[in-house]
Amino acid sequence: MAYMASSDLPTPNWPKIVGHSVPDWLVPAINRVPELLQLLKSRDMKADKLTTGVVQAVGLQKLKATHAKNWQRLKKNVHIIIEAEIRRNINARDVTVILDDETFLIVFGDDDPDRADRIARSIAKEASLKLSGMESISDLIQVAAFVVQLEHKDMHDAVKAGGRPGDLLDVMRRVRERQETEAGPRVSFLPSVNLRTGRIGLFDAEPAFLSPDAAPQMIGKIASAARAVGRASLIQIPVSFETLAQSDSLKQVVERIRNLTPSTRQRLILRVTQVPDEIDGKALAALVNFAGRGMRGVAIDYTGRAGDHARVKWVHPQIVNVPGEGQPTDTLLRTASFAIGAALTITNIKPRVLVRAVGARDLISMLERIGVYYVNGLAIAPGQRLPERPGESSS
Repeated sequence: MAYMASSDLPTPNWPKIVGHSVPDWLVPAINRVPELLQLLKSRDMKADKLTTGVVQAVGLQKLKATHAKNWQRLKKNVHIIIEAEIRRNINARDVTVILDDETFLIVFGDDDPDRADRIARSIAKEASLKLSGMESISDLIQVAAFVVQLEHKDMHDAVKAGGRPGDLLDVMRRVRERQETEAGPRVSFLPSVNLRTGRIGLFDAEPAFLSPDAAPQMIGKIASAARAVGRASLIQIPVSFETLAQSDSLKQVVERIRNLTPSTRQRLILRVTQVPDEIDGKALAALVNFAGRGMRGVAIDYTGRAGDHARVKWVHPQIVNVPGEGQPTDTLLRTASFAIGAALTITNIKPRVLVRAVGARDLISMLERIGVYYVNGLAIAPGQRLPERPGESSS
């Protein structure tokens, strides 16, 4: 799709940005509004959809609270990295604006959700990797990305509001927020092979991002997908420790789980992720077992950190997750062996160790030999829109 020539459109009377009346972080967005309005007007001539991507630096507000003196410098560093990854991935027909301190909106010049999804995921992954090496930032910031679509009415409202940049950005924010609530976070399902049978025995739900606000919608979306497929496979749902540690979001998660039918709950395993090192096994067990009551079981991650062994002994999880992505082979095998050792210390239930995101097929036989139960990742199969075994259909 080509832009309409600027001479074909009336020139809006853009309000002048004066000093401190507009936050510094909003100035670049205001400057991009003419391009955004031009793109929206050209697409508004058709009754179709417009694909947008949202990139969020989740955790910036926590960074602000803990590093108040260096907040502006740290925020600028986060923005520079994210903006660089956005520029590296998009083309000249795409327009990027920043909607608030932590949210970037990409309005794609074509309506190709698959392309948009690939770009959003690439930006989130690469920006997260770069931020992970930055002192004071790595433990707090997670870059998340997902795709939403503007309906024809949304585009019409945005164009109508385009006479004032602030109003246009407000429309875009409202659309983003509404679609997040309605659609929930984007989720893919990784088929996990039972290495003893060679069959898919579990699906590992992988949302585009994790946040306390989105957790109830994510649980509902995954449960709906499970009911739509109607198969008996188990599904692992990730929820961050931060979500369960906050009383309001914990209450929402528990209520959402308890509103599911008993048969649906018995297919779901609650995986608690991002547990801080200082949380001991006893405290984690009390929280996890309360949140996962009524579900098939709970799962925790094992990365070889201090306290992982004790957490497995206290929690008695059904699944112990070991990260496989980006790990050297010897490190991965050692961590998986330690996780299996921790599982063997439990007498009443033997947790099954799942190695996630395995990329090389030659690792599978080695993992099987040391006693790993499940494996997923590109070495097995890519993520799916619905949790279906190969050859099956939900229809």
